[in-house]
Amino acid sequence: MDFTELSKLNDTEEHKDEVQTTVVRINWEKTISDGLLWLNERAWPLGGGVLFISILYLHNYIQYEQVPLSITSPAFITALPVLFAMLIFIIALLASLILLPTAMLFMPMIKGETPQIESIGFDSSNPEAYNRPRRDLAFRWLGGLVVVGVFWCLIVFVGPVKDADPSFQLLGFLLTLVFFIIVVNLGQFPSANRWREVSPDYVFLCLISSVIQVLIILFAFTISEILSSQYRSSLIIQMFSMLGALLCLWLFQILGAHLVLNVSKHQNPIAYVTLIGAVLIGALGLIPPVSANLASYVFQMSASGGKPCATFVWSHDFAGGVSALNGLQAGQSKDLRILAEADGYYLVRAHATESKAVTRVPQAAVETIDECPAPDVAK
Repeated sequence: MDFTELSKLNDTEEHKDEVQTTVVRINWEKTISDGLLWLNERAWPLGGGVLFISILYLHNYIQYEQVPLSITSPAFITALPVLFAMLIFIIALLASLILLPTAMLFMPMIKGETPQIESIGFDSSNPEAYNRPRRDLAFRWLGGLVVVGVFWCLIVFVGPVKDADPSFQLLGFLLTLVFFIIVVNLGQFPSANRWREVSPDYVFLCLISSVIQVLIILFAFTISEILSSQYRSSLIIQMFSMLGALLCLWLFQILGAHLVLNVSKHQNPIAYVTLIGAVLIGALGLIPPVSANLASYVFQMSASGGKPCATFVWSHDFAGGVSALNGLQAGQSKDLRILAEADGYYLVRAHATESKAVTRVPQAAVETIDECPAPDVAK
C-alpha cells in the first residue's frame, strides 16, 4: 500500500469517526422524540393504568386506615391524577436514595478501565465470561451490607458497645466505612505500581456512597424493628428481621443497578422506564400496608400542610368546638392526626392512639391549624 492509499484510508476513518459522533448526537435527540411519541401513541392505556393504580392505592388507604371516604366522590375522582403523580414522585425519590450507594459501581477505579457494573449484565453475548464476575460482585456487595449490618447490631444489642464512649463509636463507624469499601472492591484493586493511577473522584465517590449506605441500612433496620415491634422480647426474631431487611436491600440495589445499566443501553429508554415504573408502582399497590402508607402520606400531608401532628384553634362561630376533640386549653383541640380533607370537612383522629374512631370537623369550625406542642410544653 503506497502513501496515497494510506492517506485516503486515514481520511476515510476520520470521516467515519465524524459520522459516528454525529449519529450519536442525532440518536440521543431521536431517543427523546421516539420516547415521547411512544407515550403519545399509548395515552389511553397508560391513562387507564394511572386511574386503576390510583384507585387501588386509595382503596387500600380507606381499608387500612378505616377512613369513611366515598371512592366515588367527585372530589377524589378529580384528585386521582394528582395522587398518582405524588406517588410517582415519592417512590422515585425513595428508589433513587436507596440506589445512590451503587453509584460507585458505575465509575472505574482507574480512568479508561471498565467499571464494575459492566460485569453485572445478565444479557451478555458470552454468559460464561460474565457469570463469575457477576456472582462475585453480587456477593461482595452483600458482604459489604453484612459488615455495616453487624456494626449496627453491635450498637443496638451489645451493651458495652451501645454504652461506649461516643469517640469509640465514631471510630467504629469510620472503620465500618473502610471495611465496606474494601469488601466491595475486592478483586479489582490495582497492582502496587498502579496505585497512583486510582482516580481521586472514585475514592471520593466511594466515601460518599459508603456513608449513604450506612444511613440506609440504619433506616432499613428501623423499619424492620417497627414491623417486629410486637416481638421485641425475642432477640432471635429481631435478628432475623434485620437479616431479612439486609437481604431485601441487597436484592433491590443489585437489581436496581442492573435496571439502570439496561436503561442506559436500551433503544427506547423512556418506554423502558415507563414500563418498569408501572410494574413497580403496581406491585407496591398489591401490598396493602405499603400502598396505604404511601397514599396516607399524600392525603395527610396535603390536608394538614405537612404536619404529622396538628391542633385546631376553633373559630369564633364555633367557640365550643367539637366536644369529643376539645383539649385542655380553651378554644383549642387535643393533638390530632388529619387523615384527609373532603367535601368541606376534615377527617381527623386523635394522635398517638390505637382507636380507629374518625371525627368529621367542618372547615368553617377551624380558625387555625397549628403544630402539636412539644411534650415538655404540653405537660
